[in-house]
Amino acid sequence: MAYSDMLTGLPNRALVSNRLRHAVSNAQCSDFGLAVLMADLDGLKRANDTYGHQAGDIVLHVTAQRFVERVRENDTVARLGGDEFCVVLPGVTGWHNVETVAARLVEAARQPIFINGRDVRIGRQEP
Repeated sequence: MAYSDMLTGLPNRALVSNRLRHAVSNAQCSDFGLAVLMADLDGLKRANDTYGHQAGDIVLHVTAQRFVERVRENDTVARLGGDEFCVVLPGVTGWHNVETVAARLVEAARQPIFINGRDVRIGRQEP
């Protein structure tokens, strides 16, 4: 429990810091790169204010699971707190790979979440 976020089940700040140290060390000893992505969920406060904190918790939980589904098994998705997430991508072979993952995460955040008969949306929505 000391290394896990209670709401999402993701690694927390302490565990991701440990994994990041190991990933940096491994990257220094290999030909592979390392990327760290930071995400902050635009619109979570609006969802909390409009639908209540329970809905906001559901949004965080569902978004966390969507993020995990869109990365590799050896990548780390962590919740740092509030609406902030960190994704550690060890073994990166090119920036195009990082851009692809980032685009998948943005798209995951844009997808509506059905709560109490309503589509709740976070993230910047395209017109």
